[in-house]
Amino acid sequence: MAITGSGTEQDPWIVHDISEIQSCIGQSGKYLKLANDINCNDYGESFVWETLSSDADFDLDGHTIKNIEIGSSARFSSGDSGLIHNGKILNVYLNGSDCFSYNSRFKEVSFSIDASVQEASSSDAAVFYGASTQINKCAIYAKNTKKALIHDGRGNNIEVSETDILIDSDVDTTGSEGSGYWKTYIGAKLSKCRIRGHMKKYNGAALTSSNVDNCVVDLEIETAEITQTVSGGTVTSSVINSEVLNIESQQFTSGYIKCSTSEIKNGDELRAKGFLVVNVEGD
Repeated sequence: MAITGSGTEQDPWIVHDISEIQSCIGQSGKYLKLANDINCNDYGESFVWETLSSDADFDLDGHTIKNIEIGSSARFSSGDSGLIHNGKILNVYLNGSDCFSYNSRFKEVSFSIDASVQEASSSDAAVFYGASTQINKCAIYAKNTKKALIHDGRGNNIEVSETDILIDSDVDTTGSEGSGYWKTYIGAKLSKCRIRGHMKKYNGAALTSSNVDNCVVDLEIETAEITQTVSGGTVTSSVINSEVLNIESQQFTSGYIKCSTSEIKNGDELRAKGFLVVNVEGD
């Protein structure tokens, strides 16, 4: 099918497949909208994902792009002048890629990402990487993250808001490559987020080294080996489960309500403690 539309906000390009997306998404100031679901399995075994230069406004329009294998020379997207929004990006497999996205902006997108064979030798070893990254009103399911989930490597300029993060990791997670801020699993400004799930082993520094505001952290960690404590950041009006606090007591020193996991999952108990912002009435 052919691309229709003129690429304006009122008359976006209507795209139907990956080649059409590639031809439009790199044009700054333009608008494109996905017309249908895309299953990368339909492109055959020889299909190779090429990085989307995310400079345009890409409306998924409620559709899904799924079964994406990203090799060592590619990322799903790269570029900070565009926005990818309103849909699902599912069954992503980082097969040698150093990160899922670089300096990309997402809004109202659901992700499922398997990072079990993510390239870990690069210092860029984060799933969502880059100082210009923005994640707003998204849902992230991250499986087997060996390195950082969200990080820019320096001053934690990434903004994550109103986002639900579910971690399911049965591998040893070592934070990011190197030392200092690089050892952080999530280095971002977190606002109105929920971080939950399970990690087999965490060997790194603080869960986050930036500001945490109005968040719920309900993360079970089987084994933790803290090799470095990252200073900086504040915690305000948030609920942190006692297990994470025991691990990172030097980081989360004030501004939180300490709860058990069972209390976190009981909305009535949280409300009784005065926490009213995040809806945590069950899963």
